[in-house]
Amino acid sequence: MQCSKHQKNISICHGQNCRDVGGKALTEKLTALGIDVEVITCQSLCTYAPTAKVGKVAILHASIDKLLDAV
Repeated sequence: MQCSKHQKNISICHGQNCRDVGGKALTEKLTALGIDVEVITCQSLCTYAPTAKVGKVAILHASIDKLLDAV
């Protein structure tokens, strides 16, 4: 399922820190829900890992709930 025109694209950081502390799991869970996710490289926000973007807005300490609420 792609995001509709009223929703924004979801990108998940897969830099080493973000990937290891939940970025990979977030990607897998969203994909399992049928949501298209773009994997992106390090965003230099490692202190706030895992990080993601919804549209152009950074989501710090990203979780499924935070991402779905932001879409």
